[in-house]
Amino acid sequence: MPRQTALKACLSLMAVALLCLAGAARAQDDPRVLIFATGPTVTKDFAIGRNMATLWSLNMAQENNLQCKAVTTMGSEDNLSMLKLRKADLAVLERLVATTARDGVALYAGAPFGQLRAICKLWPNVENFVGLRGAATGGNILDIKGRIVSAGSPGNGEYSTMAILGALGVHRDDLQLRFLDPFESYKALVAGQIEAASIADGPASYCVQQVLANKDLNPVYLQFSAEQVAAVNANSPYKGWRMEIAPNTYPGQTEALFTLAQDNYLVCRADLDAEVVYLLAKVFFEKYSQWGSGLGVPPEVLTDAKLAVADLALPLHEGAYKFFKEQGVSVPAQAMPPELAPDQPAAAPQAKAQDDPSGE
Repeated sequence: MPRQTALKACLSLMAVALLCLAGAARAQDDPRVLIFATGPTVTKDFAIGRNMATLWSLNMAQENNLQCKAVTTMGSEDNLSMLKLRKADLAVLERLVATTARDGVALYAGAPFGQLRAICKLWPNVENFVGLRGAATGGNILDIKGRIVSAGSPGNGEYSTMAILGALGVHRDDLQLRFLDPFESYKALVAGQIEAASIADGPASYCVQQVLANKDLNPVYLQFSAEQVAAVNANSPYKGWRMEIAPNTYPGQTEALFTLAQDNYLVCRADLDAEVVYLLAKVFFEKYSQWGSGLGVPPEVLTDAKLAVADLALPLHEGAYKFFKEQGVSVPAQAMPPELAPDQPAAAPQAKAQDDPSGE
């Protein structure tokens, strides 16, 4: 081989090697991006979830080569599907969806998702029911019967709405149902296309604010009695509490309002790296001051590690368990990671497979 040709070949090989090394270096530098499934754009789930993703990225990008991206979704059912399909690494799930999916009952009968793990509890998922006063003169949830009602979008509220109403004896045949997300529900109320709406959201919901501020609608907040809350808990897989909404939370609200609420969970799959989950939990609880103010959520909900696992109905991810044990938090038996307690059941089933309480 002529010397010049050999030199060209050698230089070509060196160039290829350098390109490969540069590509490997870039690949090594590229951060791992965790996808966080939250909720519809106008909800607390997305607003707070976006702040959480920013917080994690700011605190984990340099030292841990991790970033997080919050994405909008239709809600808990959509989030669960994304987790199962590995389109998301983290998600916000309402308790009803989390427990029935884990156990494979009710809506998820026959398809338990045994890999579902909790990182912690989050802000409450508040079941806001609002109506037009002409169609809901009593201001009670049962005023909804026979009306044109938005039950929430198929992935954000429909399941819990119909479980709640079904437990109170109001079924699909008793309603003229529409399936709209929170902001679409507000617009439909304004347009006179519906008479009431279920708007599942965090505390101080933007869409509920818009409805109650619009005096042309003559709106009314539909409330739950203590007996009705007890009936929902007894007659459905929904497990929640009667939540008091303080006066002045919403425009023109001079007295406390009472509705139903359930826990939201921050969840992931069991196979997410334990060290990653540990860091997520650590940053979440230690950096609250960077992102948690002005969100309409009581500070203790997002800063008190003991509250974050109290009555938790899902098993913790082992990375989250490590963090809570370091904080001296007593983890309830049903929340123990099965990987760390192989001889114990992860959690007792929350509901038996029975007639669907939603009236389907």
